[in-house]
Amino acid sequence: MTDVNSLSCDQFVAELLDPGADLKRQIRHVRCAGLLLPVRIMDIPKGGAGVGAPLIFAFHGVSPKDFPYPFFYGQGFAAAKGALPRTVLAICDATLEQFPELRFGWYEGSKGRDVPAAVHELIAAVVAGTAPSRTILTGGSTGAHAALRHVGDFPGALFFALNPLPRLNGYWRDGVAQYFQACWDGEYDPEALTSPHVINDPTERYAGTALQNDFFVVQNPTDPHFLRQGAAMLEMLGRNYDTLGRVMAVVPPMGDSVGHGAPKGLYEQWMEAVIHAPDTRPLSILQTYQAMEQAREPARAARSGAAALSPQHLAQAREIVKMLPPRRAAE
Repeated sequence: MTDVNSLSCDQFVAELLDPGADLKRQIRHVRCAGLLLPVRIMDIPKGGAGVGAPLIFAFHGVSPKDFPYPFFYGQGFAAAKGALPRTVLAICDATLEQFPELRFGWYEGSKGRDVPAAVHELIAAVVAGTAPSRTILTGGSTGAHAALRHVGDFPGALFFALNPLPRLNGYWRDGVAQYFQACWDGEYDPEALTSPHVINDPTERYAGTALQNDFFVVQNPTDPHFLRQGAAMLEMLGRNYDTLGRVMAVVPPMGDSVGHGAPKGLYEQWMEAVIHAPDTRPLSILQTYQAMEQAREPARAARSGAAALSPQHLAQAREIVKMLPPRRAAE
């Protein structure tokens, strides 16, 4: 990729702060750590990012087959009409530009391309320049690896993940081997599936330490990766009993979604709870989601012909609805 129309980190932040710029859904190639990092501005408040709104960095998982580079995830996190404004920046793994045969690279980079340093530089510049009300690093599946790796560099930021796969060597062996062969000339341990060039499991940095971040996970219990990925991550995060209130995993109803996935819209619904919660404590997020679900009940009952909620519940729901975006027809 050439550097035509690329921006430095400072220029990118200045653009985000420009109240007159029309940036929603725009793609920018930001110069960070000697490479170009593709970023899509999925959403931004009117008046620019410097309005104290929540700031979301979204990391994608496995890219769809035959999907052109760059690839982004996070469109569903954009604010619906009436919702709280937020800045949503979706980051593409620049590793995939150099190796189009790969569908995932964990944002760990390759020889001569320090993608982790680029991601850190970008996040640091945007956080410092926009002063958000809260910072959220999120990713589903393999995208959770990057979110988990970088969230610890920003005390107070929230790690939010769906079906996280933080460990490289806990994933599909042939895919991991393909990544190391392509990106690191095969310099890895083929038995342990680890390499001195990458961080295999970023959870290790938090084990037994006083946590400076909150961690919230939505998990499908039928996910075949759960026991060697999400469960191991949660156990490691929970080793310091003084900070257990900063870590939570929820297992909501998954309907017919069996395996490494979730019902359509579930990730986005939980993100709304993350944004609308009074703070980033996991209990606050859970209680906010439960309140939102309660607010949706009258409409569900009306559609199904079920008995209406009690007057007390309806009054509470009406208060909650005032802060919620309109319900989408697909929900």
